[in-house]
This record gives sequence, C-alpha cells and structure tokens, in this order.
Amino acid sequence: MPLQLQQEFYLRDNYSPAIYLPCPNARVWYDQTGSFKFINPTEYPNPNGGVIDNYCDYKLFYATTTVGPITSEVECVGSEAINGAQPEIDYYREQLQSLIDAKLSSLNKQFMDVTFVTPDNFDPNTGVRTICHLPTLFYGKIHFACPEIPIEILPITMD
Repeated sequence: MPLQLQQEFYLRDNYSPAIYLPCPNARVWYDQTGSFKFINPTEYPNPNGGVIDNYCDYKLFYATTTVGPITSEVECVGSEAINGAQPEIDYYREQLQSLIDAKLSSLNKQFMDVTFVTPDNFDPNTGVRTICHLPTLFYGKIHFACPEIPIEILPITMD
C-alpha cells in the first residue's frame, strides 16, 4: 500500500516562508492581521490538469463522485505518482504555496499560519459525495524589534 499522508498537516508543517531577521534575537510581532478562506477549490483549476479524474484537477484537493468513485486512493493524498506525474502531495504543497504567496503579495502582508478543514459532504437528494481540503490563511504585517543590549548566554555556576 502506498504511503498516505494527511495533507492538511503535511502542508501546514511544510509551508515555510523565508523570514530574514534584521538582527540576532529579534522580537517578532504582527499587526494588521486578518484571514482569507479558500472556500471553493474549483476556482483554482490546474492549467495542466488534462481530463478531470479526481487527481490533481485543481490547485487544492477536491474530489467528487460526479467524476468517478471516491476510493481510498482518491480520499487520501499520497506520496506516489499518479498517471506518471509528480506525487500528489508534492503537487498540492507547491500549489498551496503558490496560492498563499500570490494572496500575500496582493495584500502586502506576511504569512502567520495556515489551517485546514476537510469537509466530506454527501447530498442525499443527488447521491453526490464531495471531499476537499479548504485552507484558511492567517496573515499580518510583520515587525521586528532588535534588543539594545545583545542577549548572551551566561554560564551557570553552583556557588
């Protein structure tokens, strides 16, 4: 069985924007904070996606039974390559980073955190099941304060 990863944790733990501290031991804080919810994965189609088949069709994970059955392989984003393409988890990580970077750039803000919800919806009237990963981006204006006196590690003695 291929390695299956929980995308929401893998992506959250592996999105690491570069923050360059202006000095050692800088204190970091944010103001002008806010959040942005990516609420509809179908608004972010994969421009190289080809035929819709529940594998990397959008920049955010989305699968529906209107396309095909939602099997355990479809449900769990894995580290294996599908149809000879890059591994799903790498594709979604790169796409999430791209979406976040574009949103932060448009807002002129910096990354604070990203969280996910993973709804699994079933419409009893139509019999359609839909699953997806919906990230919420938290952002703000980053600030730094450099200590006036360098913080040094003092030796501990047992006097």
